[in-house]
Amino acid sequence: MTESPTNLNNRIETLDVLRGFAVLGILLLNILMFGQVSFYYLNPSVIQGTLTDWIIWALIDISAEGAMRALFSILFGAGVLLFTKNKPASFHFKRSLWLLCFGIVDAYFLLWFGDILILYALISFVLFFFKELKPQTLLIISIVLLAFNSLISFGTGKFLNEIKDIDQKNTIFNLNISEDKKKDLIELRDLIYGVFNPTPDDIRNELNQRKESYTSAFIWNMHEKNLAIKSYIFSSFWDVISVMILGMSLFKYRILQGGLSSLFYLRLMIVGFLVGVSVNSFEVWSAFESNNSIFASRITSLTYDVGRLGMAFSYLGLIILIIKFDKALKLRYHLSNVGKMALTNYLFQSIFGLILFSGAGFSLVGELSRSQLYIVVFCIWVYQLNFSSWWMSRYNFGPFEWIWRGLTYSKFPKLIKAK
Repeated sequence: MTESPTNLNNRIETLDVLRGFAVLGILLLNILMFGQVSFYYLNPSVIQGTLTDWIIWALIDISAEGAMRALFSILFGAGVLLFTKNKPASFHFKRSLWLLCFGIVDAYFLLWFGDILILYALISFVLFFFKELKPQTLLIISIVLLAFNSLISFGTGKFLNEIKDIDQKNTIFNLNISEDKKKDLIELRDLIYGVFNPTPDDIRNELNQRKESYTSAFIWNMHEKNLAIKSYIFSSFWDVISVMILGMSLFKYRILQGGLSSLFYLRLMIVGFLVGVSVNSFEVWSAFESNNSIFASRITSLTYDVGRLGMAFSYLGLIILIIKFDKALKLRYHLSNVGKMALTNYLFQSIFGLILFSGAGFSLVGELSRSQLYIVVFCIWVYQLNFSSWWMSRYNFGPFEWIWRGLTYSKFPKLIKAK
């Protein structure tokens, strides 16, 4: 059975602009793992920084950490609803399978251990079974999963505190444990705590492996990505699926399409901003006061989802208001084109990271400070905004979007626009 791809004229501007904004915003966080030792992402005190570096850390953590990923996940959930409308299930599963293949290439061969495409593809298989639910049902499920995710974070904190001194005792949560279990817990503790407090040798070894050659960087990256995949079920899976289901609900309520009043989006922007900035500022202050202790980090925080969703809703409200009042036409045009090429732009960011920072290219990992890395971010933004608009003025799809569609439908659509 064959099916025609979605009509290009049926695109929704709000979704494209929001997606473009999110994919550019994600680079604010990913650049830290591309360009610096991996420990630096969770603990900024690992590398001695200037006052400017610390101010940038606080501003990015408050305004973007988690929020951009949440916005991207919301839009992915909406995209599943758009794609599966009036299409047989086989096309969705085939599309998800090819996204998984893109993710494998990105994660392993482009050396991006922070890749999200693998996880998105795996969750996409599950999302199909939620698409017929009512928006209020989806909203309830999302809230329950978000609460569950927060409880996982809370439980993680309790567990990490319990095993902190495990080598000096024989109990955990007042229960006796065997010597073999104790050895396993000591190994686990050292692994987790080592992420927040690496030794100079840990940092040196990582940088050497990532700098030396493509082969050495590939081996190091494969180990890190495999660890990340193993942890999906305990953390990232619930983090992402809860927000994707929320996106499905928001789409059915027509919130993402700009279908409600301007007053609604104004309130969403203001309330989201106040909640997001307040919660995130408190978390940043707690992290700073504790010298970036694991117990003041996002992996043990009960309020993490509240803060990141607050900021995501704030951006959502602001961007849709700009569109409803028909402002910032040029910026919207460029962001919309970035959004239409979201997969391509996401993969291009990985390619930039590969060339600039790994042993396959200039081996600059660990050489630039936090503030210098954001100069790189700005340059990539300028390139992607202009390249996307140039490309979309000549072609119907981004290069990787075209390949994805062709593989999904077993028929490649026309790429070059008619003159």
